[in-house]
Amino acid sequence: MNIVLTNSLLIAVAAASKGGIKCSLQQVTDAREGIVAFTYFVPTGWKPDNSFKWTGNTYFAEYSASTPDRQYQVTHLEPLNINYSSSTGTAATGIRIEKATDFLQAVMHQMEQAGNASNVTVLDEINNDLPLTETQNLLAGSRMIGGMSQHQFRQAGYLKVKFIRNGVEEVASLGTTVAGSTMGNDMAVGTSRFKSMQGSYVAGPTVLVVNPTKPAPSKMKEAQIVASSARMTPKFLSYCMRLVLAISSAQLHATEEQGKRLREQMAEQAAKRMDDFKAGMALRDAQTHDFCNYLLDRQDYKAQDGSIVTIPTTYDHPWENGQGQFVLTDDPTFDPHGLGPGDWKPMSKSRAGE
Repeated sequence: MNIVLTNSLLIAVAAASKGGIKCSLQQVTDAREGIVAFTYFVPTGWKPDNSFKWTGNTYFAEYSASTPDRQYQVTHLEPLNINYSSSTGTAATGIRIEKATDFLQAVMHQMEQAGNASNVTVLDEINNDLPLTETQNLLAGSRMIGGMSQHQFRQAGYLKVKFIRNGVEEVASLGTTVAGSTMGNDMAVGTSRFKSMQGSYVAGPTVLVVNPTKPAPSKMKEAQIVASSARMTPKFLSYCMRLVLAISSAQLHATEEQGKRLREQMAEQAAKRMDDFKAGMALRDAQTHDFCNYLLDRQDYKAQDGSIVTIPTTYDHPWENGQGQFVLTDDPTFDPHGLGPGDWKPMSKSRAGE
């Protein structure tokens, strides 16, 4: 089997007649900075739907694709900052997370609240522990005073559920990573006890794949391409790192009047935070990408121009001509030369983070 993937011009090649799936490379643009933030493949006939918004110095991106009848839909959700708070005598706020799939349960609950799903039943649930970041290790080793307790965790989670939508039973698969900390306090106040809990987490990126119970094999292949190919661009990742550095520098300059020693301490802390951020982002990106690659059965390949393309592992002998055209095949003897112009070369695998 052979799949043809082209650039936005959708240049047709001869391989399409051999059962290939023609796709366009969709771009999710950060309009504020004029940067392409994410890319992903969308098969012809599917409708892409993208949004990108900044709130202060935090961005939220959602990029998805669906068939015209919306029976097949794949949605990607970028990382979210989540908080939780509860105390004796007051109502709890936010999402309480003790394991990664708690966030995925909340996603499905939102679908129920919106009326898009009912009778949600969990079919499979997996939570895998990931190594804590250096900052999390430091916090986990600190001692709490009085009745305070603290818990640090970092996990990858997978959830498979079935539900009813528009009178039809469907199945959804969700995958995500969650990192954060929870602090609790249990103390005596006179003859009563006062209990409180606070949590702060980062959840995502998250992939949600919704399919009918008895999906058509051809549509499932197309949905798997959408779910497997999303990737943050190196330029946008570099911008996010520079933004954090600029914020740290601004905070440092604002405290200069507090004295030389304080400035030195702040400089050390800013440098440490930046080192932690770079190391944590690189590790989280690589581990999340590896986990999603495993979950969605995909592999990264390097194109001739040095860019990275994410491809389902079913097609483990991809070719590229250096002109924005790709041929994906599982046949090691297949040779695309003669299908069109360009210098056709087999693509090489790339490790996450390259």
